[in-house]
Amino acid sequence: MTPDPFAAAAPALFAAFADRERIVYTQGGVVLPPISAIRIDADAGDLLGSTPAAVSYEIRAADLPAPPSKRDHFTHRGRRWNVEERKALEDVAGWRVFVVDAGPVA
Repeated sequence: MTPDPFAAAAPALFAAFADRERIVYTQGGVVLPPISAIRIDADAGDLLGSTPAAVSYEIRAADLPAPPSKRDHFTHRGRRWNVEERKALEDVAGWRVFVVDAGPVA
């Protein structure tokens, strides 16, 4: 069996593109230790098949105890982000979470 070069490179690629400031994720009412994530600003049509602009974050599945849900939120760069939708990224063992800006962190 031939090893998948992308799978082997995925951790290095994630590290290269992850925002230097970690996110502080809250899941099930529990604040998790800060984790790395890749912020993506893109046209949602490219990602979900709809048209408005979207902000999403790529998060490694191993960094969350459970799949993301609409009850989850996190803070990043002084703002709170509510999870609106999720997409499994099986090829890189991660999640893409689409978020809504819930305003500045108090």
